Amino acid sequence: MPASGPPSSISRCSNCGWELTSGAKACPFCGTPAVKPRPANPLRRVLCPHCGSEGLNQPGEVTCTTCGRDMSKPPTAADKVVGHGVRAVRGIQFSIYKLLVLLLVAGALFGVYTGYKGYVIGVTSDRLRGLVKALQIFEGENGGYPGSLDDLARFSHIAIDPRAKADGWDRPIRYTVSDPYPQPSPETGLTLYKSCDLRSAGPNGRFDDEDDIAWKGQAVP
Repeated sequence: MPASGPPSSISRCSNCGWELTSGAKACPFCGTPAVKPRPANPLRRVLCPHCGSEGLNQPGEVTCTTCGRDMSKPPTAADKVVGHGVRAVRGIQFSIYKLLVLLLVAGALFGVYTGYKGYVIGVTSDRLRGLVKALQIFEGENGGYPGSLDDLARFSHIAIDPRAKADGWDRPIRYTVSDPYPQPSPETGLTLYKSCDLRSAGPNGRFDDEDDIAWKGQAVP
């Protein structure tokens, strides 16, 4: 085996313990690559008591890299005021960064909500259009509107999607009628009406306000 040197100069293989020569890239015995220890980072993070700035200094270095003052000496009253000001400005900058992040997140969430809202309004409009078409055909064939959407589904000549009774928010679509004819329909036996109102409560879920999605029908005399 190679002669051993002083303990402080011995470099050994991390796998088998074989002594390695200086500059060896691998162990000559087992072939394990030589691992060179990473040099420790000599820099340390310090906060200047005079100007309040933060920096990296070598061990034993006491000169501030920002203001050039000796950090080992106590700061004067004026230095303390400057340091507080610097830290306050940094706090404001950090708050501004947090505000910008919050604004970006809020903008993204608003975009998602707006897209979802538009999609649900589109679904509601499509379902209302299907019901309106069926009501118009029913009125043209019978001379009036049925008293309920269930009667419309029973006597309509076109298929009605069962989901059409609810809007895109899964809330019931309201169907109301007024001004009935005095005699029931001879074809269906139903009481027919001259006017009808088909309505979704819209995004806010409240009927009879400005965001309702609605259609009103009037029978042809």
